Formats: sequence, structure tokens, C-alpha cells
Amino acid sequence: MSGPATVHDAVDLLDRRHPTDLADPADRVGLLAGRPDSPLRRVLLAVDAVAATVHEARAEGADLLVTHRPPTPDTVAHAEAAGLALYTAHSNAAVARPGVSDALAAVLGLGPTEPLVPVPRRRDVLVVFVPLSGVERLIEAAAAAGAGVIGDYRRCAWWTAGTGTFVPAVGARPAAGTVGQVSLAPEARVEMTLPRSRRAEVLAAARDAHPYEEPACYLFELAELPDGHGHGRVGELPRAMSAGELAGRWGGAVRVAGDARRPLRTVAVCAGAGGRFVEAATACGVDAYLAGDLAAAAGPPVLLDAGGWATVRPWLGALARTIAAEFRGRLPVRVSARDTDRWSLLGPRPETGDPVHADGPAWPDGVRPSGERSC
Repeated sequence: MSGPATVHDAVDLLDRRHPTDLADPADRVGLLAGRPDSPLRRVLLAVDAVAATVHEARAEGADLLVTHRPPTPDTVAHAEAAGLALYTAHSNAAVARPGVSDALAAVLGLGPTEPLVPVPRRRDVLVVFVPLSGVERLIEAAAAAGAGVIGDYRRCAWWTAGTGTFVPAVGARPAAGTVGQVSLAPEARVEMTLPRSRRAEVLAAARDAHPYEEPACYLFELAELPDGHGHGRVGELPRAMSAGELAGRWGGAVRVAGDARRPLRTVAVCAGAGGRFVEAATACGVDAYLAGDLAAAAGPPVLLDAGGWATVRPWLGALARTIAAEFRGRLPVRVSARDTDRWSLLGPRPETGDPVHADGPAWPDGVRPSGERSC
């Protein structure tokens, strides 16, 4: 990436890593405050978007605050007034791979993982017939509206040439051909995938970019197949260990329910509020389930409640390193050390190496983290 960075550059990376079409429809995710074309010089990451983290970001000269938990309208207004861009990845980061639960699984040293509760992607295929001279313009417009994303690849499209035929009726204003006469035109069939949530935007962009008065545009729904995304993760420890040893790997305070002496090998995790997936963990037959905001239940599995805020926090360090790598170390990225957990725990927080600069440039002299810890 060359040239000065903008908020749009970071948003593009974050949207690719945590596709917004994976979010709950009622969830507020994405860029919630700020302008995409604003300069980007520093980034602060935090679990919560609250007044304290907005103030911290501006006090340290950050232009963008990235959080997991969504803000209240008052916090959005506070960010806007402070001239701060605010981006939230909540339910989409909980489902996307890699996401919050992948970072949690990595802390515990789990091997290759699968989703605890798979969430299939809802995707369509756009098919457009366009003159050969308009192929590139159409693909560019549809891609800018959200089509053509496959994994880490952008602007993905397939097209082939053919011949289109039509008769312009009386009253038509054809870009090619003559009213009342059979017309033959060299055309291309262009196909691009898109998130179902972007239907309106992609169709509008394709029609705007099309030279014909009546573009031939079609949408086909794809089967909803699992593709690695989902809530939580399930994997194996490198060796059997007790609940105490597993808690030691976590490095923070935990509550344990169940037989803490039994050997544990297969483990399910869910960063954040994981209480609703206890039954899924039980059905998977795992030995232990580590998540936040659990209620004690008769096992198996052994339940380890590490707190919703704390289990999300490892994701911040992983995301900071991703952002720094994308910008080749030219963009300072730091994880907030501020404790915004609604609960106070007696015990250590899991260490994630914060505050970090993710191998990017250090903060300028005189700028220091203003983190607070309640334990």
C-alpha cells in the first residue's frame, strides 16, 4: 500500500476480515462515525465503544477507534463531535473466520478448529449481459458496491463472449440497434458473487454502469453451505490436561463448574457471551467449554467461565498485528489497556502483550497509554 492512508483503507481491510453480511440484521456494525476519506495516522483498538475509549483515542492522537461491542447513540455522537472515526465489528467478528473465538482458541493452544455452531453464508450470483466494451466498467462498479469478494480476493468475476439479439419496440431509445428491426450485438455474460445483504446496492451499481436503456440483470440465490464461519470454535489440546492446567494456559481468572479433576483434551470456546451455546458444546461431546457469561450446569462438559470482556480481548492483539502488517508497519496501532469490563474480577487479566504497537512505529514521544486496570 502506497501513499497516505485513509479511514477507507482500514475499513476495507476490516470489512474483508469480518464481512458485514455475517452480522445479525439488528446489529450496528461497520463505520458508524467519521468520513471514509479522512486521513488515517493512528489506530486504537478496544473491546468497548464508550466515552472513556473515545476520549482515550483522541487524547493519544488516534484517528480511528475499532471496537467489538457496539456503541450507544450518545457515544456515536461523542465520536462525531471529537472528529474520530468509529468502527465496530460485533456479531460479524463473532462469526467470521478469523474472528474473536479464533484468537481465544489460539491463546489456549488448540489445534485446527471448526465452528461450534456453523453459520452458512447467504450469497447470490449476479448475471449481467453487457456489450463487450462495457465489461470492465460493469465489473468495477459491481465490485465497488460489494460484489466479487471470494475469501481474500477482490473484484472476482467470470465472463464469456456471445451474441445478443433483440428488437427495440416503438418508444424505445436503444443504445444499439434500430426500432422495429432485429439487432445482433456482440455481448458478454458477466457473473459475480455477492452477499445477499448487498443486493440493492450491487443491482443499482450494475444498472448505472450499463450502457443499455434496459439492462438484462438477473440474481440467483446460492445454496447456503457452511464455509468455515460460525459461532465458537472446537479443537484439541496438544495433550490431556486438567481444568487447572487449562486455566493456567488462559492466564486469567475463571469460574469452573464440573469435575475439575477429569482429563481434558477436546475443548470448545466462545469469546464473549457463550451461555447460549452450552447445549451445542454438550452435543459435540467436548471435554470442556471455555467462554464468557456462563451459568453452572451439570456436566460433562466441564464449564470454565472466563468472563465476556476478557475472552474478547485476545482478538484485539491479533487484529492489531493484522492491521500493522497490511500497512507494512507504517501505521501505529495500539490496543487500549483501559479496563471497561462491567464486572470486577479478583485475579489477573490474561496478558496479551498490551500495550502493543504491532510491529509498527511507536507512538510519538510524550504520548503514553492511559490504561486503567481494576484488578
